[in-house]
Formats: sequence, structure tokens, C-alpha cells
Amino acid sequence: DFEEGVDFLVSGQQPAVTPVAYTMDNSGKCCDLCAATAGCAASVYYASGRSSDAAPGCYFKTEAELAHKVKGVRWATACLPRGLRPSAPFTINATVPGDLLTDLQRAQLVGDPLRSSNHKAPSQVGEWNGEVWEYKKQFTLPDSMLPAEAFETLLVFDGIKMGANILLNGHLLGTTTNQHRRYEYEVKAFLKQGGINSLSVVFQRNISNDGRFMACSGGWDWAPYSRMRDVQGNPFLTRGIWKSLYLVTVRRVAIKYFVPQVMYRGTWPTTLVHDGQVDFEVNVTLHFWARAAVTGTLRLQGACRWGPPLVAPRHGSSSNVQHDSFIPSRLANAEGNGNAVSAHTLMFRISGAPVFMGGANMIPMETLEGRYVPGMHRQLIRSAADAGMNTLRVWGGGIYPFDEWLDACDEAGIMVLEDMMYGTDGIMPGASQTPDQEAELRHQIRRQSHHPAIVGWLGCNECGGAGVWTDFVMTTVASEDASRVVRSSSPFGLYSSGVNTISGLPNRQKLIDIPLKSEDARGSPWPPGQEDHSPYQHGGLFPAVNGGGDLFTPPVVVGVQPGYSVGPSEPGYVKTETGISSMSSFESMSAVLDKSEWSLHSDPMHERNYPCDNIIISYFGDHINLSHTGEESFKQQLYLCMLGAGLQRKANIESWRSTNIWAVITWQLNEIWPTGGWGSLEYGTPVAGQVIGGRWKPLHHFLKESTYAPVSAACGASKVVMDDSDASASGPALCYVRNDLPIAFQGKVLVQLIHFGTGVATMLTDAPVSLAAGAGAMGFFCALDGAMPSSSPVRCSSFASMFASEGCTSDGSDCMLEVLVTDASNNNDNNSNNGNKNNTTNNKNNITNNNINNNNNITNKLLSRNELLLAAPSKLRLPAAKVSLQVYNPPAGSTKLDVELTSDAVALYVWLSTLESGRFSRNGFMLRPNSPVKVQFLSFESEGVSSQALEASLRVEHLQMHLPVRHASELASV
Repeated sequence: DFEEGVDFLVSGQQPAVTPVAYTMDNSGKCCDLCAATAGCAASVYYASGRSSDAAPGCYFKTEAELAHKVKGVRWATACLPRGLRPSAPFTINATVPGDLLTDLQRAQLVGDPLRSSNHKAPSQVGEWNGEVWEYKKQFTLPDSMLPAEAFETLLVFDGIKMGANILLNGHLLGTTTNQHRRYEYEVKAFLKQGGINSLSVVFQRNISNDGRFMACSGGWDWAPYSRMRDVQGNPFLTRGIWKSLYLVTVRRVAIKYFVPQVMYRGTWPTTLVHDGQVDFEVNVTLHFWARAAVTGTLRLQGACRWGPPLVAPRHGSSSNVQHDSFIPSRLANAEGNGNAVSAHTLMFRISGAPVFMGGANMIPMETLEGRYVPGMHRQLIRSAADAGMNTLRVWGGGIYPFDEWLDACDEAGIMVLEDMMYGTDGIMPGASQTPDQEAELRHQIRRQSHHPAIVGWLGCNECGGAGVWTDFVMTTVASEDASRVVRSSSPFGLYSSGVNTISGLPNRQKLIDIPLKSEDARGSPWPPGQEDHSPYQHGGLFPAVNGGGDLFTPPVVVGVQPGYSVGPSEPGYVKTETGISSMSSFESMSAVLDKSEWSLHSDPMHERNYPCDNIIISYFGDHINLSHTGEESFKQQLYLCMLGAGLQRKANIESWRSTNIWAVITWQLNEIWPTGGWGSLEYGTPVAGQVIGGRWKPLHHFLKESTYAPVSAACGASKVVMDDSDASASGPALCYVRNDLPIAFQGKVLVQLIHFGTGVATMLTDAPVSLAAGAGAMGFFCALDGAMPSSSPVRCSSFASMFASEGCTSDGSDCMLEVLVTDASNNNDNNSNNGNKNNTTNNKNNITNNNINNNNNITNKLLSRNELLLAAPSKLRLPAAKVSLQVYNPPAGSTKLDVELTSDAVALYVWLSTLESGRFSRNGFMLRPNSPVKVQFLSFESEGVSSQALEASLRVEHLQMHLPVRHASELASV
């Protein structure tokens, strides 16, 4: 934002640029003034303003950082002095697909743009913004490429980023202006048979592109902010031919798009259906290139049922175009009438079964397209599925997903909700009803429509959905695909026309959006039918390019709602964005910083998006020196940052899962660079310090172990939590067990109390459990004795009673809970109920340490393991602990390697990290004394890993290494 004394208006110091309607002439004058003025680091021209803002005109920036946005003023043009631009042409090798900046790095003309503060430095990269860049290729064609019977030869560009002119043998074929489109040119007349052909792609800054490129290219609150601006003032970092280009010989006809639409025919089921029980109509549209009309026969073979793995068997090829298990449903009421325009439950059904959508929002994996490598998207999807995710939302400020990403979602059974690519926070232009944008939308829907994983199209992120988003964007989308749910925004209200209000599918009527109208909540404490983006916990307290977060009460203890009715027929809601910012591991962050910068308070951390001071201090206290520099200090800072973020998300999501919630989609899945971002996976490009697909952060492991487990349980305070849970345990100690499987569940739930001082585990509940088919089937029971609460408000024994009876301190700071859910094969009791009635009954007994922590006997039957704090980490009374590990030699070529850990005392949140590409089967867990735990390192590489390679970089840390040991003498006497 404009700051007195930092930014200054040209008036009074240089001749002012007259503020008139936005034109390139005026912005150019502003750039010229900056270039001619000593001390001007950058200039910004504002063509319009508001009475509360600084007046329109030309502003200079005298510090290194360039303001990318000023107080809501939408249009800005920015530039840098031109003194360092190259004065003479030069040539380097280019890589296609790729990008300019990556090619410059490979040519050693610039350093790593993501290292230290290179992306902001006044280097040659920043000064080359206005240059003309020409990609040039000479080639000869074999005779087979130009047969006499060929009707045409097409030159196809799958993707070009930023404005460029395309020339073949000196003939201008066209101008590209949209990164999200495919461009095709008829070139047979221009090609030389037997001679040398010359193809040129000339990027020029003065080609207007209307902002139709990746909106986060020039920076976001989790992406590197660039100084570079296009001709319209839109920020970007690089450009290039970012997807494949190729020649296609067409003899008679070429299929451009294969578009299947699978429509369910019948009454809407409310329970799981199976193959052969329902009917579908499959319509296929082929989009051709042809000189004249053609006729033929299309044969499809091997069509099979698709669905999430909990609902339908997975199949390995997206070429199986039938997705007949997809029966989406937003219930208008318990029965559904198809005409209601209000809703009390927002949810999806797959094959008739209600589905809890647990997942994350996907941002681009790269801001430098030349770094993409095959396999990175597939590994990222594998990591999402392995953590229990069944849904990913493609966020609208990035790119439409790659085929590899969609193929992997098809194979893993991941449901996809996809925004159209519009950044809507004022940095980039929004949607406009232009032929170019219509062509973009139609191309992308047709290109992706054969992927059964896609279950819904969304207009944009947080744009509200009214106006152009409904009237143009989603009307265009609905005209292309009537087989998937459409919504004009996320979050969004409803349509009064244009969709079937039971299924959410387009019905060829005019789309008319209306604000959400909730039905009677029927006494429930959560808003019926609401799609919510919140809460978010921003990092803060250290001056950085992003921030805003302050100290907060750390969510630790799960809130368990005290018995309000739940299920598909009850009022429900969804959270499609919610998150917390955090840094990445030492392995990831140290690789992009100099050793002198290994600190959360080093100079480059001002540019690494969100700081982490408030998260660390809120969870772990203010005794940690966050300004200290060095390897051990940086490891401590990053460990605590990631752990605090993971604990915050875990406590909140597990609180919400006790309510009638039908989707939790975290913000966000991945990182675009090593920074203070929002992902549960680290930066996933396999460059120095990183692993392909992204290293798992603690939150991702928590999601796998319990938070996103399809059958899970948690215990906590008896209260409704809609935002953040509490930092301490008080009131009735209530538990829930939730079944999100589409079939009935029978098994056992165990609750035990762990004493930090001795490692002794006291069994509180050992009970059979029987739950109806899910999703959202729940049972509630008291933590201390397993009894089902029979009254409202719930009358379970309090935490105070638990602590007193079991020998914990009054604030629970020397104990924690562990809750396990096992399936029926591990349940030898004969007193579990049959049928669908929710039930838990107590069978209290004592279990030795080895029965739980040495879980070799129950590993294959364990469905979820939940370790639950009862006090904030800064209050915990923990003993000193020494953790040892042993790495076992795997068989040759194995992708799995055993690691055994032991401790001489209770050690919390034991964390393994390595430079090797892979993850651990468990991580961030509790170790008890004399109870070894064996985990596996699971390599992401097909050739596997040796024990020597793993040991070379393997390290282990735990909470006590980074916090002062409290009350050791008191703990020894417990």
C-alpha cells in the first residue's frame, strides 16, 4: 500500500503524469520518469482511485519491494528502471515444454530464482521484462509427414504462456494471448517438403493478454511476489511454451475432443447401489477437424464402474469413459422434490451413498513451468490418497489440471471439484464475456470431460457467483456438460433455475443464482446448507510480505458436540476452505537459503510469505529464540512451526467431524515453493532439498492416522465447536466414533490414558461398537467408562474427575489420551449389537504396554489411532527422553525399508526426516519407554532405496528436544 516517505507522488519532484483513463501511453511515461530519476527502484501508475486513496498518478517506489496492489485500486502498471537490460541480442538453448526463466538459469545467466531473495533482486531477470524473446526451431520433414493424400497438416500448441506471434517460414500464423487455450494452425500450404522449415514463437511485452494466464504467476500469499509486469500491469514471473507443440497429419478427419456424458436414469437412490441395479444413458460427442462431412462408427470397449475406493472398485485407466457410479445429490429435503430452492443439507452422494468429502485445495505445483517433470503430479495424488483424502478442489487462480494429475485422480478414486481459472482478489482481471474466454472454457471442459474423477465444475474462487459468473462462465460450462454438478462460485448459494435441485445437474434452462436460503435448523447449532470458507490462522508477528496473524489461544482439545442429531436427513454444512500457514522442513528450507540465512528471522524470510512466530509462541511459549541463526536453531524453529500448525488443524477438524459436516477441504494440499504456505505437502519438484510430489508435513500424517480416517474416534470436551477448539480439557469428557464407510461397521474402540512420567497406560474404555452404514453414522460415549450418554445435556464424568481418579495433575498437563478403532476381526466380544443401531458398551479391563504400542498383532486391523493432548504443549510436564533408531537392510530393489525406534521415556511427536525421496508409514507419534515401534520408509522411487542411503541423511527429533523439561522430580514420583 502507499506509504508516506516510502512511496512518493511525482508531483513536486518530477512533472506529474496527468491522471486520465488507463492507457499504455500514460503508463509508459510513468516508466520513463522512473528510469530518469535517481533513487527510483520502481514506479506504479494508477489510472483510477477512490476518495479515500492517494490520488491517481505516477508513484515511485524507493525500497526493494514493489507494491503489487494499492488499497483496492484494481488497475496498476508497474515497471523497473531499464539500465541493466542487455544491449545486444544473444542466444541460449531453450527447452520445450518449459519457460524462459528456467532456461536462463540453465544457461547460468541467472541464479536459482527461488533461492534466498533472488526473485526480488534487481538482477538481469527483472530488467529483461520488456525485451523481445524469440523461440526458434529449424526442422525438415520426412515424406510420411506430408503424404499426397493428406488433407491438411496442423501445427498444435497445447499451451503458450503470455502474448506471442507464431511464424512459420516467415508467414504469420496468428497471435496467442491465452495460456489456458490450445492453438491449432493449418500449415500444409506453408511447409517445405524436403527443405528446411523455420518455426518462430516471438514473445512481446506489448501484446495484450487480458490477464489470461496463471493468476498466481506473479505472486500470492503463498507464492513468490515478482517485480515483473505485463503490458496491462498484471504481475508475472516467467513466460514460455509451457506445454507440448507438435505437427498432426490429417488424411480425412481428426478427432479433437472425445466428450462422454453419462446420465443416470431412474429414481434417486438413498443407499448404496451396485453394478446392474441402475440404468444409465451414455451420450458421446466427438469434435472433429474435417474438410467435409464424414460418417463412421465409434466402438467403446471395457467401460466399467468408477467411484471412490470406499464406494466402488478402482480401475486403472481413464480411457474407461463410463462413470456410472456418479449419482451426485444435494438434498433439498429428506425426500427431495427437485424444485426446492432452499437447502438444509449440502452433500454429495456417489452410487446413492452419502459421502463425506475429506480433502484439500490444489494449487499449481510450480511457478516455473520448466521444472515440471513426469511423475510429480502422480506422486502428489498418491500422497493425497494415502492420507485418506477422497476429494481435491482445483483452485481458480492457477492452471487447469494436467492430464497426468487427472489420470492419477481417476486411478485413485479421488473426486475432483474444479474452478474455472479466474483469480478474483483484485490482482488479476476477472471474467469477461469475450470470444477468447468462451473458447478457453469450451476447450477445457471438452479436454477433461472423459475423466470420471471430475464431479463438479465451479465458476471461480470467492467471487460470489452473481452476474458474469452465472450468466456467462457457468452458462457456457453447463452448455458443454450437463452430466456434472455446476456452481457459480465457491462458496455459493443456490440456483432458482437451470439445475435439478436434487442432483445439482444442469437441465438446459436459464441459470439464475440466488443467495442461500437456509431451512429451519431444527434446533441444531450449525447453519443448514451452508458452504463455508473459514477459519484461517495466518502467521504473523514478524514483518513479512504477508502476515496479519496475532497470538491466539491454541486449539488442542477436541470439542465433541453433545448429541445433536446427525445424518443425511438432518441439517448439515460443508467447509470447502480452511487452513493454517506453516513453514516446511529443514531439508526443504535450508536448500534454498545460505547458511547465514538459516533462521526464521533472516532477511529472506521477509519475502517467504507468512512468518510463524505467533504459531510457535501460542503453542510452545515465548522462550524460543526465533532470531537465532544456525542449523540446530533452524531445525527447532521449523519443527515447532510445522507441529503447531498440524495440531491446530487436527483439533479443529476432529471437532467438526463430531457435527453433521459433509466436507472438510483444507487450504491447501501443496506448496509452490519452500515458504510459509498453507500446504500439508511440501514443494514437490525434485530439485535440491525436495522430494518428488512433496515431503509430508506433520499435518499430513495426522490426517492419515485419524483425522481423515473413514472410521475414526476422538475424545474431548462436551461442546459444539464451529471455529477453533479449546486449549485445555474441562467439563464432561465425551467421545464419538464416526463411520464414513458406505456399509455398516462393527468393531471395537479403545480409550487409554498415558502418563508422561512413567509411560503407564490406563485403559478407560474397551468397547464393541456397531454403526449403521455411513457416511456420517455416529455413536457417542463417555471417555471414562464407555457408557452411552442418556440425557441432554450430556452427563459424563468430567475431566477433573478423570484426572483425580487416574492420578493426573488437575490441568491434565502430565497425561494424554490415545483412542484406537479396530475392525470386527480384532473384536472377540460377542455382546456387540447386530443391525444398524448405533451402540457402544463398556468392557473395561487392563492392557499392558505391548498390547498397544507394540502393535504388530493389530497393525492390519487398526483403522485409526488418535493421540490427543489434554493441555497446550507449553504447559506439558514432560520428562527428558532419548530416542534411538535402527535401520534394517531391505531386500535388493525393495521400495520399503524398516526403521525401529525406541525411547527410554515417553517422547512426544517423534519425527523422522531424510533427504531421500519417500515418506514414513508413521510419523509424528508418541513413543513409550521400552516399547519399540517399527515403521517403514516407503520410497517414492521405483528403484527403491538402500539402508546406507537412508542412514546418510536420516535424523530423528521429538518435542522434548525443543522444549524445557518441566517438573522432572514431580514426574518421577507419579
